[in-house]
Amino acid sequence: MTKIKLVALDMFGVLVLDRDKKYDSYTSYLKNDQKIVNKELLEFFKEKDIDIALVSNADNPTFNHYLKDYRDDFKYIILSKEVGYSKPDIRIFECLAKSSKVALENIVMIDDLPSNLVELRKFSDYTHVYKNNQETIKWISEELGNK
Repeated sequence: MTKIKLVALDMFGVLVLDRDKKYDSYTSYLKNDQKIVNKELLEFFKEKDIDIALVSNADNPTFNHYLKDYRDDFKYIILSKEVGYSKPDIRIFECLAKSSKVALENIVMIDDLPSNLVELRKFSDYTHVYKNNQETIKWISEELGNK
């Protein structure tokens, strides 16, 4: 039986995707208006009845710009500017664990940057580098035992 109790998603590169994926810096990425919300991934987790958290190094205005219409999809929202820690610092994940009352080992973190997962990997076997929805859905389905 799986120990997964909560899935945490990164904002940029997992939930907010760039249509053309052509940018040379984080600033140009933010300025590009070709963003789409990854509704498919959110729906997948809702259908599986898995609580969803957002753990992002973005700030609240950036969250509100892209995801304010999806606020209700997240049971927990941890933004680095609000908690004072940024990924990969384990303390940002500890803030999620404390808020959710879910042990780090039972939290899944999906991020598009492997470096953001390094510290959490010391405590959880459930980290995944996002490349696309198909691969992520296959991975999490296997972890859940096709629940």
